[in-house]
Amino acid sequence: MKKDRIKKFDRPSNYSSKINKKGTNQISLIGRIFGSQKELDVAREGFFNKYNFESNINPLRILSIFFVLLIIMSISLLFVERNNKNTYINWKNSGISNVPPQSILEFDEVINFSQKENYNKCNTNNPIDLLEGICDEPIKYVNKMNETQSRAQLFYVFHFIILFAIFFPLGSYFHRAIRNIKTLKYNTNVSAEKSLIWAYFSFFIFIFSIFLAPIISSNFYIQFSIIFFSFLFLFLRVYKIIQEVYLGSNMNNNSAKSNFILKNFGIITIRGKLWILLFIATSFFNPSIISRLWLDEIITINDLIIATDYMIYSSILMASFAFISILFIIDIYKLQEIKRHLKGSITIDPLERN
Repeated sequence: MKKDRIKKFDRPSNYSSKINKKGTNQISLIGRIFGSQKELDVAREGFFNKYNFESNINPLRILSIFFVLLIIMSISLLFVERNNKNTYINWKNSGISNVPPQSILEFDEVINFSQKENYNKCNTNNPIDLLEGICDEPIKYVNKMNETQSRAQLFYVFHFIILFAIFFPLGSYFHRAIRNIKTLKYNTNVSAEKSLIWAYFSFFIFIFSIFLAPIISSNFYIQFSIIFFSFLFLFLRVYKIIQEVYLGSNMNNNSAKSNFILKNFGIITIRGKLWILLFIATSFFNPSIISRLWLDEIITINDLIIATDYMIYSSILMASFAFISILFIIDIYKLQEIKRHLKGSITIDPLERN
């Protein structure tokens, strides 16, 4: 009886195998978009397996949603910064010439601002005197400054999160696109996996260089050199991927490959060239770069208005980049689908040597 009771509440003998099987086969949507350990294991197991042409329609849809969100966020940021600019212009017209501090907790800065703007009564942080309202007028500017900057910074955070979220599905999209060009009878030695790893690596080097350059040196030319060379490393990796994808997806890739100019420049469509130009522009003119490289210390209201103008231009540039990005990935998708339809595709065996 004792043994029977133990068996009654014992785990079924096939329980572990069922759980392991379920855990191995199922990958969540988030895991498919951003990557997961399960997906990595599946990819490792299938690395040397034969593969066929895979449609990029699902990654295309996911990326399109992210890019639309980026457009909405960029346009929202544009309106926020435009309202901020109007506020600062009104301050300038009312006679304010210095930038207010962003917090009343820095009361020495509040007093300093008050003295510069001829609010001479505001010269102490004594609570009894403050209750009489001697600093009410300067504090209004401080609170408004905090409001405008906090609102803009909140949008910058969401902006950065969306950009970071786009990076991973975009990598997956190009990974599949590179694999597809081999199934479209294009002979290339470019590895999809290695290309993606190098692109990720160069991207993070570029991001780190933006934050590390001001720490390494305060000299503009040294900062610019650090950021420029890290971007050049990233750009060469990205351009190599784009070049191979267009060569392999184009119907006339054989003739293009024999012509150096056509291979390196002519094979890329107008949308692809626009994307490359906007990629360069947004890499050197975005909120992170603007605040660290292109702007000196903001002291006067005129400095603040100019900085706000830069942010407005950056928002317009980012919205344009997101829109062209949608057309760009659609362009590659259509080229590959058309070539597959007209010329067919083959099965690729990674173990076969060319």
